[in-house]
Amino acid sequence: MPTIFGSAKGLFGVHKQHAWRMAMTYFSKYSVPMLSAVWFVFAVAGFARMSAYSQTPAPVGTLSSQWPSQSKIQAASGKPTFLIFMHPHCPCSDASFDVVKDQIAKHPKAKFYAVFVRPAGVEAKWEETRLYQNCKAESRLTTLVDQEGVEAKQFGAKTSGQAFIYSATGQLVYSGGVTPGRGATWTGRERELIENALNGATSLQKAPVFGCSLL
Repeated sequence: MPTIFGSAKGLFGVHKQHAWRMAMTYFSKYSVPMLSAVWFVFAVAGFARMSAYSQTPAPVGTLSSQWPSQSKIQAASGKPTFLIFMHPHCPCSDASFDVVKDQIAKHPKAKFYAVFVRPAGVEAKWEETRLYQNCKAESRLTTLVDQEGVEAKQFGAKTSGQAFIYSATGQLVYSGGVTPGRGATWTGRERELIENALNGATSLQKAPVFGCSLL
């Protein structure tokens, strides 16, 4: 491979202008491919890291097998109740909202809640994001604000997108996320489990949850 030091007399023994032209020729020939290769390596590594993160399940708290007795949220009487806890600023939860809309349309007899966790010390209307407004606009989706995550702790929710389905008798029949990854589209095993729970399944089914921390 030629080098900028390839002259028999050495680079520093030639005229400065000639040396400059040689250097520019060398770098224009070899630097662009080298920089492209470095960029490609970093791009692949970054994509792999993001892909792994999108498929890494988030933590879940202690579940309540029966509707929490101290909860101020009203369980539906004689029909399934679906709750989903959300962080209003979580970009992953837009996909979760699409799932909720789909289930509302398919299950007219079930009760649906979207519960937005509001941490202590945030400014006024902090929770009123586009996601929050979209939920409020759904007539069959009761949208609530959970001050300091009191309700989330009672149900065992730690992650935005964590959903719970309780049967008509108040028994927990589903706990988990509603998408197969962070921001992923509505496909996968979660769909079957959620629909079974809303259709009257009596045994507890679980799925991983993917999203931002609620607190």
